[in-house]
Amino acid sequence: MTKADANRYRKQAAKCRRLAVNAASRIEREALHQMADEWLKLAQRAKYVSRRP
Repeated sequence: MTKADANRYRKQAAKCRRLAVNAASRIEREALHQMADEWLKLAQRAKYVSRRP
């Protein structure tokens, strides 16, 4: 994983958050927020891995 991956994952998380604003139902909104959280976890992992020698 690279820093570029981390940036891409953060963008995906932001997209999920934007989609959640217009979600048709509470369940859909919660699912999108959960997906955003998982993208952010991946971004953190990518950031950590990219720092390792």
